[in-house]
Amino acid sequence: MKRYFTKTLTLLLMLTVLCSVIFAMSLTANAASDYVTINGIQIKDGQYLRENDSATITTVPASGSDYAYYKSGVLTLNNFNITATNDFAVIYTSKDKLTINLTGTNSINTSYGYAFRTNYDTILTFMGSGSLTVDCSANFAFACGHLGIGGGTLTVNAAGYAIKTSDYYQSGGTVTLTSSKDYPALWVDGPADIEGGTLTVEASNCSFAADVTENLTVSGGTVNIKPKTDMAGVAVGGTYTQTGGKVNLATKGYAGIATTGTDKVTLTGGELKATGNGIGLQTANASVEIGR
Repeated sequence: MKRYFTKTLTLLLMLTVLCSVIFAMSLTANAASDYVTINGIQIKDGQYLRENDSATITTVPASGSDYAYYKSGVLTLNNFNITATNDFAVIYTSKDKLTINLTGTNSINTSYGYAFRTNYDTILTFMGSGSLTVDCSANFAFACGHLGIGGGTLTVNAAGYAIKTSDYYQSGGTVTLTSSKDYPALWVDGPADIEGGTLTVEASNCSFAADVTENLTVSGGTVNIKPKTDMAGVAVGGTYTQTGGKVNLATKGYAGIATTGTDKVTLTGGELKATGNGIGLQTANASVEIGR
């Protein structure tokens, strides 16, 4: 009995030590991978990167300084202006979640590659009271997994896609997207939900200013669609549902909203307004329900 107890205790101690080592290794690995890359420079938790510097610091910059600061999954941009120096992405993360907190006036300028790039399953969220202007002469400005807008002012001028994401959610803030080549300014390869804020989409040469491959739902906020040539405003592959908010469609020969499948179109609230020489809503074989 004593021998059995001793063996059991020894095994338990060995297991406890092994678990502690694994846990410590896990913490070390997580800590080592907790960073965001800006222009190829890794900003780790608790570090600052001042504008035009090539190395991070851990001390608070002097008052009035322009900097980026990363802490606990939040990257704060404070009057931070970046010009791309590499051909991949100005800001990149492989983390599951990253929040961009905008303070002051910020800008990103790139002629190489992405302004923002994340993994496919990363949740990228914008918040704050500041602004960010992105000028990207490459084909993609934003390529991200899941994009949420909760605050701030985001202006993206791109040659191609201003934003390409697997789903889009907006509850606040002001977003303006423009594309100058044969690409939609907004391409959502999934659903899009607008609950608040203002979203303005403009494109020059693509068949659609915006393309949502699944369901598009508007329950609040304001959506402005402005095609610059004779093309449609928004192509919707799933259902289009509007229960609130305002949708303003500037049509030029084609539909402001075109549903491409057989899913239902439901208009039970808010305001849908089409101006120009096109039609407001065009459906393929979808049923339409119009409430009050």
